[in-house]
Amino acid sequence: MRCPLLFALCSLATVGWAQPRDLGCGTPQTVVFPNSVSQTLTVWATHETPRWWRGLASDASGQTLAATALDGPLLLSRDAGATWQATTGPYGAWMVAMSANGRRLVAGVKGGNLYRSTDGGTTWQAVAQPLPWYGLSTDATGQRWLAAVAGGPLYRSTDGGKRWQPLHVSSTWFATASSANGRTLVATERRGFIHRSTDGGRTWQVISPRGPWRGVAGDTQLKRLIVGVNPGHVRISDDGGKTWRKVLHHGAWRTVASSADGMMFVAAQEGGHIYRSTDGGLTWQAQEMPRGWLRIATNAVGNRLSAISLGPNGTLHTTHCR
Repeated sequence: MRCPLLFALCSLATVGWAQPRDLGCGTPQTVVFPNSVSQTLTVWATHETPRWWRGLASDASGQTLAATALDGPLLLSRDAGATWQATTGPYGAWMVAMSANGRRLVAGVKGGNLYRSTDGGTTWQAVAQPLPWYGLSTDATGQRWLAAVAGGPLYRSTDGGKRWQPLHVSSTWFATASSANGRTLVATERRGFIHRSTDGGRTWQVISPRGPWRGVAGDTQLKRLIVGVNPGHVRISDDGGKTWRKVLHHGAWRTVASSADGMMFVAAQEGGHIYRSTDGGLTWQAQEMPRGWLRIATNAVGNRLSAISLGPNGTLHTTHCR
């Protein structure tokens, strides 16, 4: 299904819906909700103690994970989430991202510095000036980074995070995404548009109508895109943002993730379930309990997923889809 006009929004909200079923992404569990309706869902493994989780990242294999919390140190896992260790990284970091091999990481403190590590999180150095950092993404190598400032400009680093230069206009940025080679970049506005650059951030084009855009993810070329909306329907593009289609139901969709080939998409509803698609967004299956989902991360294949939920008693979850 294609839309003939730029920015056209093709609605698939009621097409391709699949009832919740076990995809081998967790432990099947029958849940009885307050209205006495029961439903069988796949429940993921829970790790660590409840806290104010904020940031989450995965390497390409899904073996190395990073998680940040407002009330704790930056944590790393080297075994796909089975165990976690505190690092000397920034305490109370708001966000974190890592290279495909998990060796290069950047974490940001909102209102503070960005911090980078080039040895897999063993040591950290403060970089960039204190700003209200909000969105963060990297290319596959960890050499080219894109960061957003809430109410400010986007910032770009092409030397592994040593130096950062402002680019593009100031706005209410929410999230960023980078292609594997760092040439194609996408940034969403909380109350505005989706922006795309194909020259490493030198020039930008608007690729959406105005909306309450949230998280963004895509394949290695950022040709197949998924974008969260709050409130609204999740949007998917198969052509780099020339046309868009609606999927799933109306809700508060804050966070999304994509496999490297753009065929596995994940979207999490704040106060609802996590939904996973393995056919490019045509059909979806519900996962996990309704929670205030904040972040989702996936490996390149799309079979190792992790997620964190909102609040002072937020939770950290992982699963392996067989």
